Amino acid sequence: MKKNNRDDIRHIYDASFFNITDLDVLLHETLKQTRHLLSAEAGSIYIKNKDELTFNVFQNDTLSYEEIYKQFYTLKDIKLPISEQEKYLAVESLISQKIIVIDDVYTTKEYDFLGVKEFDKRFNYKTRSIITAPLIHPITKKGLGVVQILNKMNNDEYATFDEKDKTLLSMVCSFIALSVSKAKQDVIKLKVLNDKLIDTNKNLEKKIQIEIEKNEKKSATIHNQAKMVSMGEMIGNIAHQWRQPLNAISTLASGLNINIEFGKINNQQICSSLNQIVNTTSHLSQTIDDF
Repeated sequence: MKKNNRDDIRHIYDASFFNITDLDVLLHETLKQTRHLLSAEAGSIYIKNKDELTFNVFQNDTLSYEEIYKQFYTLKDIKLPISEQEKYLAVESLISQKIIVIDDVYTTKEYDFLGVKEFDKRFNYKTRSIITAPLIHPITKKGLGVVQILNKMNNDEYATFDEKDKTLLSMVCSFIALSVSKAKQDVIKLKVLNDKLIDTNKNLEKKIQIEIEKNEKKSATIHNQAKMVSMGEMIGNIAHQWRQPLNAISTLASGLNINIEFGKINNQQICSSLNQIVNTTSHLSQTIDDF
């Protein structure tokens, strides 16, 4: 038996725990190994969040996965105010930084255990003994949470937690606290990185939008310049097409004026010149329509 316990302790102390970044996975694995070490049937872990203990992990070997799932989502919103030290066993353990053992929850007068009794009634279960230990960081002495282990089993019989269990749980909780502390630090670092990434993306979106607006302005300018060039080319073509007819009109008008001044013109010549001018202006008008 001692050999098995030592093997379990070595597993609990496995350094790979310190590399688990998902806090929930870490808590589930540590609770599982801790229950195995103490030969316990069930257990839960609460993590300190500001001025409360929040329920994080729940395990019970006698329940089905469906029952555990339902129970977890029933309990996941549970918050134990740290100010109510005398009301909750978990809070008392955290504040006093002591391991507390309850041999029988139904006979003790120190706590009412209403939640435990409601759970027992709902799932036809019987909670007997509980050992509750605080998760205290061994270096900073900061309280990080609480581990509760329920119903110790000895040769398929229910037993009470003894001094040996308290010693083992005390050692294990130190390593759990270190692991939880590192996992929480990783979560904080990840959040910082995520916030930086969000800010970077926002800045990148702004830069992209600015560049898009600049490009749109450049495109509009280039488009307008192209239109102006096109209009200039069209006007140039019109001028080229109009230049010869306008010269002809000018020549005819000048000739008429000179002949009229010197009296060397008759009505037939006048009509002929005017008809040529009319035909030339019609050609100019047609040229505008063509363009």
